[in-house]
Amino acid sequence: MGFISYVVSIWLSFPISYILYNLIQNVKIKDTIYIIILGTIQFLLLFFFFRIKRFKNLFSTINVEFTHNIGVFISLITLTLISLIHYTDININVILMSLLLIMFGILLVALIKNYISNKYIREVNKRNIEILETTVSNQNQIISKLSSDNSKLSKIIHRDNKMIPAMELAVEEILKCESTDEQKEKAKNLLGMLKSMSSERTGIITEYENSNKLLPKTGIASVDASLKYLSLRAKNEDIEFDVSVITDFGEITDGIISETDLNTLILDLGENAAIAAARKEVRSILITFGMENEHYCFSVFDSGDKFDSEVIKNIGRKKITTRKESGGSGIGLYTAFEILKRYKASFILDETIDNDIFVKKISILFDGCERCVIRNE
Repeated sequence: MGFISYVVSIWLSFPISYILYNLIQNVKIKDTIYIIILGTIQFLLLFFFFRIKRFKNLFSTINVEFTHNIGVFISLITLTLISLIHYTDININVILMSLLLIMFGILLVALIKNYISNKYIREVNKRNIEILETTVSNQNQIISKLSSDNSKLSKIIHRDNKMIPAMELAVEEILKCESTDEQKEKAKNLLGMLKSMSSERTGIITEYENSNKLLPKTGIASVDASLKYLSLRAKNEDIEFDVSVITDFGEITDGIISETDLNTLILDLGENAAIAAARKEVRSILITFGMENEHYCFSVFDSGDKFDSEVIKNIGRKKITTRKESGGSGIGLYTAFEILKRYKASFILDETIDNDIFVKKISILFDGCERCVIRNE
């Protein structure tokens, strides 16, 4: 990249250098000024190139993965052409070699960009595999627990079938008592027994219902799997997790957004909500799917704290978090904004919602406007 920017700098600096060469007679001064101009242009080219987020992020984390035969070939050709340029007079060959270098530079940039895209896809696929593996593992645990719960429920039903006639006889005996005090004493004993049985029964049934909570379907199998993953994670952290599907989302992947990117948005925002809610006494998350102004929209409600002012200030610009100790990294929101930019979708943060449970709502609206709306006052 350094050599390619050097060749581009030569051509960009040529008009200025040509004028200076005609105005200044001293050769040393000419060369010095030329080197300064050339170096400045080359520095600016590289500086602004690495200001592009995709390339900056790649080169800040580059590792041995980035090995490619085409890349090696381009590098060797570049070195060879640069060597030839330095030992060749200014003629048509130098011009051709320069144009060839610029062409290789464009090819190299395309190669790097393709690598970044493939790496991103690999990371998403890796996470999807982890989600599926976790879901399968949790499903096996659920099946095992279901078997255990069914056994407990069977015992309760068996016991109740015998206890209900006994309770009936006990009530009849109480009604036959002539003394009011005797009636009260027997009724008190019976009430204590009934409360004990009811508490045990209610506890098991509630646990059974929570373990096997059925989430509504969105119309996209992979999104349903992602929601199930978030539901299981919420359950592990004692967070109440609900989904509301007002509009079937099955058609959203037909040209509006890819299935992979939609799942990434849901998972990133859902996991952020789980991190926020886990720190509060009231722990609740709600994800809704519907339409807003005839555009597809999904929203994530949570009972966690409001966003820090520093996070809001840098939202979508850089990775920032105030929850590192609880697993926050800032990557989720940053990645979300990259996806939203790709599809010109809007991000709406509302911290003014009037609700006894939820503190804030993040909505993703596929309206083609690419807005960022913050409501926090």
